[in-house]
Amino acid sequence: MSMNNFPNTDRNRRTVAWNLRQSERIESVRRISYTVTRSADEDTFRDHHGMALLMNITSQGMLLIMKEAPKREQVMNVRVPTQFDLVAIPTLAEVRGVQKVSLDERESRYLVGLKFLF
Repeated sequence: MSMNNFPNTDRNRRTVAWNLRQSERIESVRRISYTVTRSADEDTFRDHHGMALLMNITSQGMLLIMKEAPKREQVMNVRVPTQFDLVAIPTLAEVRGVQKVSLDERESRYLVGLKFLF
């Protein structure tokens, strides 16, 4: 369908922009490793290593499911997966958003949006 077929309204522009953004996401459910490093205002925090579940990835960032909630603007070292399972590229990413998701009364996980830092 041509872009000219859409009426020129704010709502349709938002919908088209959202759909274009969605098209660049690659769904990829797999485990990845990460390291959270201490922030400037934390003197005693040691590096924390863990595993997260990658939900999707774009050229700008990724969405993870984590057991712990990192702080917003926290920098993490993540291992970005490639199409070959034997290779994962380490890169820095900044936490841009955290949303708690309750699995049941006793257990929660966190959706964590990361933006790659280059």
